[in-house]
Amino acid sequence: MVTKQQVNPAEMLRDQVRTAAELVPLQTDPVLLQQRSKLEMRREAQNARRIRRAYRRDALAAELEEVRALRRARRAVRREEQTRRSMERLASVELRRLQTYRRAMWTSRGLVVLVCAALAWSAVNVQSNLAAGMSPTDPLWWLSFAVEVVISGFVVALMLVATSASLWGVDLDRGKMVRFEIGLMAVTVGLNVGPHLAAGEWGTAAQFSAAPVMVGAGMWLHGWIAQRYSLILAEADSRVATAEAQEAVLPERAAVEGSSAPAGANSESAPMAHLDLRRLAEEIVDKVGYSNHYMPDRVRVVEIVETILTTYESGESVDAIANQLNLHTADVVEVIDQAGRLVDEHADAFTVTVT
Repeated sequence: MVTKQQVNPAEMLRDQVRTAAELVPLQTDPVLLQQRSKLEMRREAQNARRIRRAYRRDALAAELEEVRALRRARRAVRREEQTRRSMERLASVELRRLQTYRRAMWTSRGLVVLVCAALAWSAVNVQSNLAAGMSPTDPLWWLSFAVEVVISGFVVALMLVATSASLWGVDLDRGKMVRFEIGLMAVTVGLNVGPHLAAGEWGTAAQFSAAPVMVGAGMWLHGWIAQRYSLILAEADSRVATAEAQEAVLPERAAVEGSSAPAGANSESAPMAHLDLRRLAEEIVDKVGYSNHYMPDRVRVVEIVETILTTYESGESVDAIANQLNLHTADVVEVIDQAGRLVDEHADAFTVTVT
């Protein structure tokens, strides 16, 4: 017969107390709480990679901004140099004369090309009138083009003579040239529209008259422009000669006056051309759309712009001007660029002669 073993309750409680005494210190150990799982370790690694990528992006953005700033500074320096060279060119009478000479040459060449194009158009019209019903195997079909080619040669010769005379300042007998031009135009118009007028085809005659009319307009415009450039170049030659004479006389005059004039005497200065910076500043302010209803503000802005131009003309750099006037460098560069463009386009409007 099996009997149950009697368990002492006190002994059981003592066993539980011993077990609890061993477990409690282990359960409250910080190391047990700081243990990371595999998921937590993966998340920490991902966060570390994100932080490193963010640092790299910030470093790259900073380097790119430095490169952009360097490029902007270089562009500002180039614009400053270009503006300075432009103002130096405008201050030279000889360079302005050469620029006018080149413009006259290219204008004449352009008009000659346009007139030749109109003459080619007219040649096709004349050939269709003279060689109507012929085939390309007939020599007259090809020789019909030569009629207008001969007239074209005469016209181009007259235009080139007029251009050469204007560039050298020679006055031609425009009466004879006009008579030649009228005669050539009459022949051209007759060859273009004569057959159609005789046949009563008024619409076709008007269509065929477009080419000779363009030729006549080109010839007249070429002669008119050649005369005007002749006057401009004559004035330019006069100014260049005056400037050269002043450059040759001024050193001698300074030496003579320095040796003979008493101390403190004011020597008489020769007339010189200067830029009217006040007028130029007003034009710049008006060009950007400043309203005249705010005259006090406008006057202040004009004074600031004039100060920028005066300081720049004296040789100060753009950065120095911006620091002195507490302005942005880009604004100073914009003012100087506007001044250069205005002087390029309207040099005479801002040039004054000071005696």
